[in-house]
Amino acid sequence: VNRYGGPYMFTHWLNGLLTVGTATACTHLGVDVVGALSYIPFLDAGGGGATALTSSTSCVAAAACTNSLTMPLRLVLLSIYGRRVFAALDAWNAARASRLRSDFRGALRAGEPG
Repeated sequence: VNRYGGPYMFTHWLNGLLTVGTATACTHLGVDVVGALSYIPFLDAGGGGATALTSSTSCVAAAACTNSLTMPLRLVLLSIYGRRVFAALDAWNAARASRLRSDFRGALRAGEPG
């Protein structure tokens, strides 16, 4: 994560922006989405399936746009608050593992023939 986390998040953010930008450009250029859907064999473009698919696609596009546009803010917040939270979780996990090892050693010693 330390080595590839930053480049992965940047690539994800850039890919999201490119996807939203391409979809926006296609919309402004007047690409007929419902007409393109007619080439899909199992979807009836004249029926309600195309309408349901376009509304679902609109929701996915809005989610991708929101995700891509808020990525820099989330990265800043993670860098500010994430270190303390992850350090606390790491300390809690180490203490829990120590208690489990201690309990396991005690159980093993209690079971040994003396």
